[in-house]
Amino acid sequence: MLVLIGWGDGKEEVRGEVEEEEVERGDAVEVVVVEEGGSAVEEGVAVEEGGAVEEGVAVEERGAVEGEVAIKKNIKSQLNIRDGADDTIYHTDLQNEVLQWRAQIREADYFISPHSPKDHTSLSNKSLDPDLVNFSQKCKNHRLRYIQEASKINSVKVSLSLEPIFFTSFDKTHYHAIENKTKAEIASIINENIQKLLDLDYEAGEDMRLKWLKEFKNGSKNLYIKFYKDLTELLENAFGCD
Repeated sequence: MLVLIGWGDGKEEVRGEVEEEEVERGDAVEVVVVEEGGSAVEEGVAVEEGGAVEEGVAVEERGAVEGEVAIKKNIKSQLNIRDGADDTIYHTDLQNEVLQWRAQIREADYFISPHSPKDHTSLSNKSLDPDLVNFSQKCKNHRLRYIQEASKINSVKVSLSLEPIFFTSFDKTHYHAIENKTKAEIASIINENIQKLLDLDYEAGEDMRLKWLKEFKNGSKNLYIKFYKDLTELLENAFGCD
């Protein structure tokens, strides 16, 4: 039989049996016994530092094994899969996708009238929030608010209630819907609107203020919502306020 011994990248071919004394401690060794008929049994002895011995497993011809390793390596490369110990940062090539997206924009004549309002939609055909284009500025404003509050209290533990970034128009509508707010939040909005009405028309504002205190303030959330809508309608219809 033919015995192949692999030392590192090179291989040394010998005839006959391999004596255990020929293996130096600390070297990685592969021993493959090739039988007649093309099959192979890897009775490998991997000699690591300290003399630990690891038994080999039965495999097909070495060429098939190397081919399998190459296929696995290629698949990992294509899918950007990496081992846990690999700290390499991979960049996915999206050039084709970018070109396809640009082609869609050109076909839609998007830039023919750049100053006209456009209803932007997501890939799932949902209407996007028009203010989404100001995403970067809104984040900067939120960060500035945080820094200002942190400076006031000299602590990074700041509790702020800031408006989130809305991706779709539905998200914004749902967030601002009066039905989704607590009684305390609704009461705060009502007081702000009453003050706004007092500034515009003191008599009308005073009437709504007294009505709020006597009939609604101690009521249920549904009464809060009803008064809010009445007050909002008065501001919009009589004074053109949003």
